[in-house]
Amino acid sequence: MLRNVAGWTSDMTCVPTALCAVTGLSIDRVAAALSKHAGQPPRGQKFLHSYNIIAWLKALAELGATWTDVLDHSDELYKNRATIELFMTQHQRTGTMLVFGENEDISCTHLFAAEGRYLVDTYTGGKAVKFTQVPTDYNAFRIKRIFAIT
Repeated sequence: MLRNVAGWTSDMTCVPTALCAVTGLSIDRVAAALSKHAGQPPRGQKFLHSYNIIAWLKALAELGATWTDVLDHSDELYKNRATIELFMTQHQRTGTMLVFGENEDISCTHLFAAEGRYLVDTYTGGKAVKFTQVPTDYNAFRIKRIFAIT
């Protein structure tokens, strides 16, 4: 079940936002699991700017969620992968998912939580909203992997 992130603040990055949304756990609990598996954020910050996929998948398991890799386009060329816009308007998947994307030169990645036509993302302020369109600065991300969450 997709949930609003209670206490979401603008300094939260995409990974903790998505993990809170799919687990329903507190920001502090998710931050502790991410710190354990990815390292401590700089002094005065709760989160790292970005997280390695292996670290956040380990944190997700520690938080009690089970994930299944349902789509893996790692071997696909960037140009052949779906945009977030295309995925959210045309996908037929049901259930709670984590959707992982990256930009063309792999210098930046993005993770968001989705269920049906609803999503929780940093640009939604940690709230579950019905998808309408992607902000322009998210257009560079193409879908690389999708995880079903239970």
